[in-house]
Formats: sequence, structure tokens, C-alpha cells
Amino acid sequence: MAHPEVVEDYLGTGLSGVLRVEVMFAEDLKRLDVVGHGRPYCSLKIGPSPTNLVPAGRTKVAHGATPKWDYTFIIDIKNASFIQFKLKDEDYISKDETYGKHILNLHRVTGENTHTFCLTLTPKGKLTVAIGFSPVAS
Repeated sequence: MAHPEVVEDYLGTGLSGVLRVEVMFAEDLKRLDVVGHGRPYCSLKIGPSPTNLVPAGRTKVAHGATPKWDYTFIIDIKNASFIQFKLKDEDYISKDETYGKHILNLHRVTGENTHTFCLTLTPKGKLTVAIGFSPVAS
């Protein structure tokens, strides 16, 4: 089954080491709440393929149409090739609704530099993140 939100092809061998992920801010989100402002948060999943992802954490809730988190995750990974960012709207009465998601191939994070990405969410919105990776010492 094809995953349109995956821009890069699966490369096979995953990364092992420490991943530093800063979820910075989102913009251009679709309006989900009829009354008031949304309560967006971002959840992360990581895994060896786009169809085999496990939860890796979530941010606190931010408020408004252009939420700002500046929330950093430090995650030990083993054989991981993909990270999924999913923005959801926290709802007290019903199930949390999804603003959008993006799956990023971790092979785009090369070296030990921090890379900033402006990710296009499916179906709508943008999420800016910064990702750094430190490989396991051989």
C-alpha cells in the first residue's frame, strides 16, 4: 500500500543512536473546532518502515491556529528509518481529531549536524522541526 505522505523511498538499513527532535511550531492548520480555538499537540512515532511505527512521545498542548511548542525529545533509537509527526486537536468531549501528519525518512538527517525541516502535513498545514542525530560509537 502506498503512503503519499512519504516523500522518500525506504532505504532498508535503519539508524541507531540518539535522536534529538525539537518540535518548534505549526502554521496553516485547518480549523477543527466550530467554537473557540484548537488545542493542538504533536505526537511522534518512530520505526523501521512507514507501516511499522511505535509511539515515541508527544508535546504538551499549545493554543491557537499557529501553535508554538519549542519542545525537545531525546530518543534512543535502534534500526529506525522513519519518524511520523501527527498533529491532533485535544478534545475533552469527543475523540481527538487529526490536523495532519508527515512521515520523514531519517536518512535525510546526515552527520551530527542539526537539520531544520518545514514539513508539509497531509491533508493541510505545515510543521517546523529541528532534528539532530548522534550515531552509536563503533
